[in-house]
Amino acid sequence: MKFPYQEHPRQPSDAFLQYSRWSAAVLLIGLCLFSVGGVFAETKPVLPAVKPAVEQPVKELHYPPIRIEVTESKLSQDLRKDKDELIQGSQTLEDILHKSGAVYRDPELEQAIHDLIPPDRMGEKSRGFYFRVYLLKDPDVNAMTTPSGSIYVNSGLLATLDSFDQLRAVMAHEAHHAIDQDIVYEFRKYKNETGFLKVFNLLAAPAVAFAISESDSQTASTIANVYTASSYAINIAYQLSIFGYSRGDENECDEYAMNLLLNNRQDVHEVKKVFEKFEEERQKYGKGIFQTHLFATHETAKQRMARVDKFIQRQGAPGSPAEAPRDQRYHELTRNLRILNARLNIRMGRVRHALDDLERLKELFPADARVLNALGEAHAKLAGDRKILEDELSRKEWNKIKKEKEKAQRDRWIEQSASFFGEAIKLDPAFPDPYQGEALLREGLKENDKAIGLFQKYLELAPEARDRRYVQAKIERLKGIIEKEKNKPDKEKGTPSA
Repeated sequence: MKFPYQEHPRQPSDAFLQYSRWSAAVLLIGLCLFSVGGVFAETKPVLPAVKPAVEQPVKELHYPPIRIEVTESKLSQDLRKDKDELIQGSQTLEDILHKSGAVYRDPELEQAIHDLIPPDRMGEKSRGFYFRVYLLKDPDVNAMTTPSGSIYVNSGLLATLDSFDQLRAVMAHEAHHAIDQDIVYEFRKYKNETGFLKVFNLLAAPAVAFAISESDSQTASTIANVYTASSYAINIAYQLSIFGYSRGDENECDEYAMNLLLNNRQDVHEVKKVFEKFEEERQKYGKGIFQTHLFATHETAKQRMARVDKFIQRQGAPGSPAEAPRDQRYHELTRNLRILNARLNIRMGRVRHALDDLERLKELFPADARVLNALGEAHAKLAGDRKILEDELSRKEWNKIKKEKEKAQRDRWIEQSASFFGEAIKLDPAFPDPYQGEALLREGLKENDKAIGLFQKYLELAPEARDRRYVQAKIERLKGIIEKEKNKPDKEKGTPSA
C-alpha cells in the first residue's frame, strides 16, 4: 500500500525528475561550480524566538565586473575577452536563478557569511576583489562562485557544517578560485578542446529545478528558450560546472584557505573538520543521487585531511584545540533555511539526509513546531516505502536497514510520524502544515473520518493554500468512500477494497 505521501502532487514523478535533471543542468550553465566538497510553498508559523528571513525577489542583476589587479594584469587580450564573455553569460543565468525562486534571501545570514572573509584581509594578491553572497535552495553539499562576483552557498552545505568557522574555510576556498582567475584559464582550455557537448547527457542535481517548479514563477517554461540561445561560452562554463577545475587548482585553493586562516590567527583545524564532514557524507550516502560533480576533480576527503595535517606540521600551527563550544549563532541564523532544506530533501526522497539535520535541529530547538512537522513528514515518507532508502544510502547502510522486518519498521515509523505531528500541533495550533501531514497519514491508514477533520482544519488555517482545490477534492472523495461504506450490506462492511 502506498501512503498519500507517495501520491501527493508535490512529490516529483520519475518523469519529472528526469526533466528536472536536464533543466537544473541548464540553470547551472555558466555558474562555474568551484566545488568544495519557493521550494514547495511553505507556510511558516509565527515563532517569537525566530527572526524570519526576508525573501525579496531580485528583478534584475547588473554588476560591475570584478577587476583583480594583480592576477588580471597577467591575462592576455584574448583571455580578457573570454572573461567578459563569461561575466555576461553568468549574469544572464543569475537573473534566471533569482527570478525563479531558487534563491533564498536572508540579509542577516548573507552578511554573516560575507563577513567571514573580509577582502581587505586577504592579501595583496586579492586587491580589487569583492563578492556577494547568495543562498541557494539546493540540498547538494556545495558552494559555487560566478565570474560576475557572486558566491552561492547551498542549503545542503549549511545543513552539513556545524559552525561559521567551518564555513569560513569553504568561503576562502571559493574566493581563491575567483582571485586566481581559474575560470578564465579553464574556459580557454575547454574552448580549445572538442567533445564538450557530450556532457549534456550527464546527470545533474535536480534540486534547483524542483525548487523552481514549486515556485510561482514561469521560469521553468522558458528554460528551453534559454538553452537554445546559450552561447558557446555558457556551454563550456556548464562543463566546468559539472567537472570542476584541475586538481592543482583545487589543491591551491585548499592551501590558500589554510594560509588565510593561519595568517588571521584562526583555527586551521576547521579546514580538516570540513573534509571530515565530506568523508562522513561519502561513507553514508555512497549511492546518494547528488553525488555528481561534488568530488569530480578533488582528491578524496582522506587525502585532503592528510594534506591539512602536513600543512599544520610544516607551518608549526597550534595543535588541535579542545572541543569547541557549540556555535549557537550559526544554528540560529541557518535554522530557517535548513528546515526548508530538510523538507526539500524529503520531497525528493532523501529522507535520511533530512533526518540527519532535523534530529540536530530538534536537539537545538525543541520548541520549533516546523522541525517537528518536518520530522513527521520524514517518518510518514519512510512508512510509505522504505526502499527509498536503498536509492539514497550506501550499500553498507542499506543492509543495516533491511535487516529489520519491514512491518515492524513501518509500524514504528507510523507511530513516530503521528507523534511528531501531534507535538507540532500542540506547540503551535495555528500552524497548518502538521494538520495536513497527519491527514495524509490517516488517509493512508484508511482512518477517513480523522483525515477529513484534519484536512478541514488545514484549509481553515490556510485559506489561500496553493493546493486548496486538491485538498477539497480529496475531502469530497473521502466523504464518498465513507458514504459508500455506510450503504454496504452489513456483511460487506469493513471488507478491504482491492
